Amino acid sequence: MVVVWNTSQAARGGEVVVLAKAHTDVDIQTMKIAFFDDTRMVSCGRDNVRLWRVRSGALRSCPVNLGEYHNLEFSDLAFEVGHSPERVLEDRTLYVSSRSGHILEIDYKNVALRNVRRLQPAPAQHGERREKMTFNSGPGIAISSLCVSATYCATGSEDGYLRLWPLDFSGVFLEAGEWLPLSVVGGTMQ
Repeated sequence: MVVVWNTSQAARGGEVVVLAKAHTDVDIQTMKIAFFDDTRMVSCGRDNVRLWRVRSGALRSCPVNLGEYHNLEFSDLAFEVGHSPERVLEDRTLYVSSRSGHILEIDYKNVALRNVRRLQPAPAQHGERREKMTFNSGPGIAISSLCVSATYCATGSEDGYLRLWPLDFSGVFLEAGEWLPLSVVGGTMQ
């Protein structure tokens, strides 16, 4: 069950009330409120990415048609940030990560899959030089979390690396390793 609560009065000792709720049989790994409209949410999990909306006291959802990628285990999602005055506010890209290394770019306004990329681990180092990442059919990076800014996307993965990518994912700008899997990546929208 998904429940949306109004907590706006809680800090002042007011009531916390249920705005809407819905029963669902889909797996939800992550759910986030759209920063541009607090009546809209997005969720992802095993085999699904859904857009949600609270309207007239009801919570409704719409699945994104994922085509051949419908069997992936989705781990996190983030909206494109920055806004151009010529664009409608909800005309945004939604980035969705998966445990198989796929990053899906979804056109939020049109509820359509726009692009799919698969991030690969870097090959072994040759001396002090590291080869560029490629997007072949090898095993992908198991992405646990992502955070998107106006120019970069940071990913945290099960291999213990934090990676900073340009939004076209053409190569890694920065890579820092830890010993344990990274489960959350966060940052500011700057």
